[in-house]
Amino acid sequence: LSSGAVTATIRSMETCAGSERIQEQSCGMLWNIFSDPRNMPRTIIDISDIKYIIEAMQNHPESARVQEAACGALWSLMAYSDDVKYASVQSGGIEVVMCALLMFESHIKVLECACGVLSSLSIDPNHARTIVDAGVIGAVVGVMENNMDSIQMIEYGCLLLRNLAASNKRYAEEASSSCSTILRGILEYPDHGGLQKEACGALWSLAAQ
Repeated sequence: LSSGAVTATIRSMETCAGSERIQEQSCGMLWNIFSDPRNMPRTIIDISDIKYIIEAMQNHPESARVQEAACGALWSLMAYSDDVKYASVQSGGIEVVMCALLMFESHIKVLECACGVLSSLSIDPNHARTIVDAGVIGAVVGVMENNMDSIQMIEYGCLLLRNLAASNKRYAEEASSSCSTILRGILEYPDHGGLQKEACGALWSLAAQ
């Protein structure tokens, strides 16, 4: 990291925006680097460069590989930085992730990473509003219903719905149609602690509102 590899990678993304392979591999490298909690975004990457990850998704909307790697990179970067979340939203991140959810309904890895990004953003009430306004609730519930064989998809979906329902009564009402899907997840995966935690949290938030 001290060699400037991240900066060089970002510059490559900027100058080779039309190369699907370069965008995929660059986003994949960023995903790997920032999946390690010891690598804090603020000390390694310029926040203004987050836009190149978003642009990779915008420039290659039909590439599942780019969408997955870019969502993975955003998700890992957001884990420890509110600045990254803000920069992502300002650059159109919610909209491109929503597009990925709709376009890649049969690519479970894309869906899992996209839902991970949205669940991370949904913690902030301001971002939650943008997420709901983009129509994400209905899209995510549909994705969960169609991918019950993915524990991660159900878990991340429940986390997203929990955060949204907890932040606003209107969001909870909109998400109320997800209750049967959440309950199905609880019943189908009784031994998966993470899913059980998030599913119960989602139901609690929905009921509390």
